[in-house]
Amino acid sequence: MASTPLETELVVPKHASKEVIDIDDEEDDELSPIEQVRLTVSNDDDPSLPVWTFRMWSIGLLSCVLLSFVNTFFSYRTEPLVISMITIQVVSLPIGKFMARTLPTRKFRIGSKEFSLNPGEFNIKEHVLISIFANTGAGFGSGPAYAIGIVTIVKAFYGRRISFLASWILVITTQVLGYGWAGILRKYVVDPATMWWPSSLVQVSLFRALHEKDNNRMSRGKFFLIALVCSFSFYIVPGYLFMTIGTISWICWLYPKSITAQQIGSGMRGLGIGSLTLDWSVIASYLGSPLISPFFAIVNITVGFMLIMYVVLPTAYWGFNLYNAKNFAIFSENLFDDNGQIYNVTAIVNDKFEIDMPAYKQQGHVNLSVFFSLTYGIGFAGVISTITHVALFHGREMYEKYKAAHSGKVDIHTRLMRNYRDIPTWWFHILLLLSLALSLGLCIFMKDEVQMPWWGLIFAAAIASIFTLPISTPGLNVITEYIMGLILPGKPIANVCFKTYGYISMAQAISFLSDFKLGHYMKIPPISMFIIQLLDLDKKENCIKLIYYSELTNCSLQKCIGTIISGTVNIGTAWWLLTTVENICREDLLPAGSPWTCASDSVFFDASVIWGLVGPKRIFGSLGYYSALNWFFLFGAIGPLIVWMLHKAFPTQRWIALINLPVLLGATAVMPPATTVNFNCWIIVGVVFNYYVFRYRKTWWQRYNYVLSAALDAGVAFMTVLIYLSLSMNNKGISWWGNDGEHCDLATCPTAEGLDLGHACSVAAMDIETSKLEVEDDLSPVEQVRLTVSNEDDPTLPVWTFRMWTLGLLSCVLLSFLNTFFSYRTEPFVITMITIQVITLPIGRFMARTLPTRKFSIGSMEFSLNPGPFNKKEHVLISIFANAGAGFGSGTAYAVGIVDIIKVFYHRKISFLASWILVNTTQVLGYGWAGILRKYVVDPGEMWWPASLSQVNLFDALHEKDNKRMSRVKFFLIAFICSFSWGFVPGYLFPTIATISWICWIYPKTVTAQQIGSGMNGLGVAAFSLDWTSIASFLGSPLVSPFFATVNVAVGYVAFMYLIMPTVYWGFNLFNAKNFPIFSSDLFDSHGQVYNVSAIVNNQFQIDMPAYEKQGRVSLSMFFALSYGIGFAAIVSTLTHVALFNGREIYEQFRASKKDGKVDIHTKLMRKYKDIPNWWFYLTLLVSLLLALALSIFMKDEVQMPWWTLIFAAGLALIFTLPISIITATTNQASFKILSSYFNSMRNFSLYREVNIYLPLKTPGLNVITEYAIGLILPGKPILNVCFKTYGYISMAQAISFLNDFKLGHYMKIPPRSMFIVQLIGTVIAGTVNIGVAWWLLSTVENICQHELLPPNSPWTCPNDRVFFDASVLWGLVGPKRMFGSLGNYPSLNWFFLLGAFGPLLVWLLHRAFPSRKWIQLINLPVLLGATANMPPATAVNYNCWIITGTIFGYFVFRYRKAWWLRYNYVLSAALDAGVAFMAVLLYFTLTMNETNVSWWGANGEHCELATCPTAKGIVVDGCPVY
Repeated sequence: MASTPLETELVVPKHASKEVIDIDDEEDDELSPIEQVRLTVSNDDDPSLPVWTFRMWSIGLLSCVLLSFVNTFFSYRTEPLVISMITIQVVSLPIGKFMARTLPTRKFRIGSKEFSLNPGEFNIKEHVLISIFANTGAGFGSGPAYAIGIVTIVKAFYGRRISFLASWILVITTQVLGYGWAGILRKYVVDPATMWWPSSLVQVSLFRALHEKDNNRMSRGKFFLIALVCSFSFYIVPGYLFMTIGTISWICWLYPKSITAQQIGSGMRGLGIGSLTLDWSVIASYLGSPLISPFFAIVNITVGFMLIMYVVLPTAYWGFNLYNAKNFAIFSENLFDDNGQIYNVTAIVNDKFEIDMPAYKQQGHVNLSVFFSLTYGIGFAGVISTITHVALFHGREMYEKYKAAHSGKVDIHTRLMRNYRDIPTWWFHILLLLSLALSLGLCIFMKDEVQMPWWGLIFAAAIASIFTLPISTPGLNVITEYIMGLILPGKPIANVCFKTYGYISMAQAISFLSDFKLGHYMKIPPISMFIIQLLDLDKKENCIKLIYYSELTNCSLQKCIGTIISGTVNIGTAWWLLTTVENICREDLLPAGSPWTCASDSVFFDASVIWGLVGPKRIFGSLGYYSALNWFFLFGAIGPLIVWMLHKAFPTQRWIALINLPVLLGATAVMPPATTVNFNCWIIVGVVFNYYVFRYRKTWWQRYNYVLSAALDAGVAFMTVLIYLSLSMNNKGISWWGNDGEHCDLATCPTAEGLDLGHACSVAAMDIETSKLEVEDDLSPVEQVRLTVSNEDDPTLPVWTFRMWTLGLLSCVLLSFLNTFFSYRTEPFVITMITIQVITLPIGRFMARTLPTRKFSIGSMEFSLNPGPFNKKEHVLISIFANAGAGFGSGTAYAVGIVDIIKVFYHRKISFLASWILVNTTQVLGYGWAGILRKYVVDPGEMWWPASLSQVNLFDALHEKDNKRMSRVKFFLIAFICSFSWGFVPGYLFPTIATISWICWIYPKTVTAQQIGSGMNGLGVAAFSLDWTSIASFLGSPLVSPFFATVNVAVGYVAFMYLIMPTVYWGFNLFNAKNFPIFSSDLFDSHGQVYNVSAIVNNQFQIDMPAYEKQGRVSLSMFFALSYGIGFAAIVSTLTHVALFNGREIYEQFRASKKDGKVDIHTKLMRKYKDIPNWWFYLTLLVSLLLALALSIFMKDEVQMPWWTLIFAAGLALIFTLPISIITATTNQASFKILSSYFNSMRNFSLYREVNIYLPLKTPGLNVITEYAIGLILPGKPILNVCFKTYGYISMAQAISFLNDFKLGHYMKIPPRSMFIVQLIGTVIAGTVNIGVAWWLLSTVENICQHELLPPNSPWTCPNDRVFFDASVLWGLVGPKRMFGSLGNYPSLNWFFLLGAFGPLLVWLLHRAFPSRKWIQLINLPVLLGATANMPPATAVNYNCWIITGTIFGYFVFRYRKAWWLRYNYVLSAALDAGVAFMAVLLYFTLTMNETNVSWWGANGEHCELATCPTAKGIVVDGCPVY
């Protein structure tokens, strides 16, 4: 057992006795071999201390009776508070000291014996024995005796009779039976020093802390009285006046008519989200007082509870509808029939108290709520996982300690204990014989009352005795009831009796042995221990017990007294309540809000029905519904094995060994009857006291924490009994809203369609609208295309117009310039073609109204500057021009990054000609084979390219006529002016508002706070921006992203940024994460310094190995390293996901596309236009390839690329283009079905074509594949690596972009030749402008991209190029072998490839196993893994604001202002883009180039300078504190 906060206050008792045995001078080898024992247990013994005193007997007996009564009383209530012995530990100390001061010291004689009422100071051993008496009354933390539940279900639930005598014998014998064989086993598991029983040490620590003297502070007694009065006084409110605050489920109050909301919000019958309580009895019920639970235990329970309650349960209920879960309440311990009605158990019980099979067949199978059924499955797994976990992780240790126990060597404690007489073995034999004889008498002479045959008792006792030696009470209750249910089904009381004799007798044996070890540590004479333990007849579970005593002789007298106290009080109180409280335990018959619901007994009754009456065969076997739950046994066996294998495979990852499946699985073992409100508040209170108070007010915690717990328990207990005796028994209650429960009446309702339960639950009929579309032969075979694309065409519309050329070329040049310009800035804002789509529409219409219509002739050609109205086809071609200028959504040409890193980061030379060829050939190369493949992936109707449909929708929406509202043009101008004007503030006057990381302002000197709060270099908690460039950088405009895409990104981002990152950084310090910043794209050495890359590059522009070995391995920040691992997983998961979920569809559509003859309407219409001759594509391919070869041959020194690597890269791209084009053309990697269902749910098909948006076009990450491949083949050459990657990856990406645009033209009926010419010319122009602007900026902006040399807060930090440079170092210069291979720090990241391969497979298997759960196939791992693909260079503030803005416009505005969204959403996005773009360029030319800057606090960045600091001890970085 791990150390607890108790161990922080260990003091050795200072007893002033000359008889103290001190072993300070003993040899060290006599000390305990267990360190925890050496630190906790005193090696002294004082046999002279009096313990058999009047004080001990009077306080002890009173405590036993009081706690026995109170705990049995509470056990029948909805919140069965258990008053533990800690209350008496605290209370009895001042009382004992008071008695020591006031009782007479006179001595009395009885025969030869002399005694005194006051033999001296109240001592620790008296205190212990009093606590043991109290512990019997507390059931050792479990309440009343386990067998009381049998009496309760017989009388209250089954309505049958059982005599008081039979009940009394049942309670006593089940508690005592196991003591016999436990004593016989004592020499094996108590005497040896290696058998150290960790649970005993906690109470040793607590007693020593309580007896420490400290007169400088308020006494514990005074504090206890104050807290007791407060607790007692306050409990009248939740206990009588205002019971609703016992469970405050406020979500139910907000949604009084919503079943789902109440299922989510109910703290008693639902998930309990947001539910809380102001009632201590609710907090401390079931789990005990949270104040006395160590923090690590709270954390374990919290993790298990959260996983089961908020991941497993919602998935099983709403996702899978597992076991027809929606037919029943989401959280209930009741039993149901198939129709959702409460199962009538009494109807299937015959006169012999056995199952009535005809009645059972008539009523049908027993059903459980999904939570109740899952708790059984988890229980099955918990039983086996305990055994497996202990065997694997502790088996060798246990074996070695057990072997050492027989070596003959003893420690100091065993040596001191040999000074006392040992217990004769025949004592245990007699005890075993007597308890067994009494039990047999019960089974033989009162068999009709308990149903259990005599052989069942022998069998149960045998099971318990077998398990006692090797095991510490894993869930033997499940094992025993399962066995007896199979052997003797149909007899409910026989089953629970068998379970109680088998399980509790073993638990009592374990408790007996644990107590003996405690007595061993405290040097209690064994005979005295045995006799005192016989007083503890109320044991239940394996709890911590303390037994101290000196000498005794009269065993039988004490045994009788113990039996009467512990047995009679429990059964007497139970009998009294069962006969006086009307309808006790019958929740359906009790008044509303009655506390007498017997929550624990209700679950016990259900178990008797499930395992006994009906039997496991008809529940968990072939005759029942829940046979699949038996697989949990296998999971429990294999789960710890997997963890153990991971631990053996990665022995340095010590955290793996801390994954304790039995603890996690057992977190919700008390649910039901415990509910979520119990767990919620228990966790919160436990964390507050055992983490925050313990950490920041440790002195207070040590002195008063347990006293406060005891006072709260006692105050609530006494007030509850007082209320019952004075008010409740006289039927004096208060009737008002505040006493009507939690007001979640609908939380118990089922949600399945069509159930008619005839009570408060109302099941809303769901309108299911289905529309079947008759598909004509020539219509598109794809429904989405039929719904979106027009089947008409007007071939007479002019497209090759002056307006198209003018606006198109201008758009291409403008976007090329602006996007290249922005690509070097800290927020590399990308202006997409959507901006041009919106802007050019009014401009085109203006030109159509103003240009002359006169016709001109050139030879036989006739044309006009204004051939008529501005039409949609012109608009499309202008947008294609613009798309080329926008780098097809990527900003600037990819190859510009190569030029940047050569000139700026490596400080080498590359000519403008080489740069121009590099940029243009990488952009155009893929067009050749893309054109050749066009007939396979564009013409067929089955190849539908989902991404292109969004543009079709937008064009249709923009060209819709509507004169009733403000025109889009006017709206655009207003928004543009606002955006342009505001851009001056964050762009020049007040740059700090571009990243408002206010946590850094509050904590200017705290590294951790700035790591958490920084939006640029940290987790960005609560960081936000008032600058549109920060919002739209990296991820694009959030206004054009569909909401489901925003949600996908948000889920992936939050999981990665706020769960994984903090865990691996602060929790595991993975890859020495604390040596480096938490978030950075820089490269580091092992000492946390920025890696000097230029020092390891030789004159040949290759790696200098001696310099590399001297500087050491390259290290990455934790985030950067994990981003590569997730990137690996994303690559493989994309292929696996598409193959599994879309493979058949892709194959069938591709096969259908190959069939001759049949074409859809769009292909038919396109045949009216001249097709593109194939030689155009061949010529494009040949010219671009020849130029690229010339670059590789004649300018090889500048690009490092041999000619054969160019051929290799082109070959890779060619091979991947066809299959990935097919994938993209049929799936877009993001299922259209998500979007379709989203819009279908809006029930607004009239708007469907206007609002249908698709995810951006994506292709699998061939960039990683190419750089990995060439990095292995030719390491040490950084520019070769990035050139190879660019030719391999970008040429394929350009080919797919080309094909996607062609499909757009196909849908819009654009002449193919026009499409080709516009694409080709636009690409060449864009490439030329890209390299021209780049060359200009690289030559004119001093220290561009060198953030360490730039002025503070300069915008020219080039974040994209920084990451591109890092990639050239990692994959090219250093090479993957020295980074991700055996020679690097990160070989374990390669496991992410395996994760990516198997992740979608698991999802697919779940989908195949549960085909009716359609949401499973929507789990898109590539999308989730790719959520943070842009980080770095993107930062937390970009994601935060993008997600918030996207949610506002994509959900709230779309849902509540749909008409506005349809008309102005994209216009607003375009206006915001254009406004900030033009202002940024204006600021640069007018102010920045003239070095006219503003210097003040608001222009000095985000003020999170410490966010980039490491936090490891001893790492020294300039400007950072040293830990």
